[in-house]
Amino acid sequence: MDVTDVNPAQIKENFAVQIPVEQQIVNSVSFDYYWDSFYSLGYFKRNLAKNSFTLVALDPSGVRLFQIKDTDGKIKYSYSIDKLKKLSSFVGFITTDIKNIYFNDVPSDRAIITKEECKIIFTEPQFDGKIEYIFGGDNNYLLAKKFLKKRSWLWRVFLDDYYRIWSVEYYGYKSKNGKLYPENIYYENNDLNYQLVIRLKEIK
Repeated sequence: MDVTDVNPAQIKENFAVQIPVEQQIVNSVSFDYYWDSFYSLGYFKRNLAKNSFTLVALDPSGVRLFQIKDTDGKIKYSYSIDKLKKLSSFVGFITTDIKNIYFNDVPSDRAIITKEECKIIFTEPQFDGKIEYIFGGDNNYLLAKKFLKKRSWLWRVFLDDYYRIWSVEYYGYKSKNGKLYPENIYYENNDLNYQLVIRLKEIK
């Protein structure tokens, strides 16, 4: 869709009002972390107003792999199998990744706006880099987010000023009761060499 005559502020506002403050969903999740791979069903509950979420991951046979509960930054997690107990670091950083995927989907008013072909990019400055929000497609919904970290001045002499730490791409949305739910998500943590594929199964 051509965005030449599109009002970026209106695009952002239209998307923001369709984000559910509270949601309960079931996803299929596959992830790779170095030499370990897992497939699971994820029961996910989120409350944006309370900045909280709960995730319970089950293997295909219904055995619980782990549970994470984040209440406004206070994190509790538990493991159910020895293999995951050895990967405590995995559960630790996936908490941050969940926040990257399911929280902060709307840029602030201080974001710098750029139009490129069929997409609108909102660039949000951060103290150590920037977050880019990319809107586009038939409905001008959020297509992707990525965090780019600024290199030290020495590295900027030889390389680009920024390098990617993480990125998330949203492929399609399902609407229920006037609210939007991403159907397929691809997340990559470039800093930790970690990939995550999420497919929406059910909206509670």
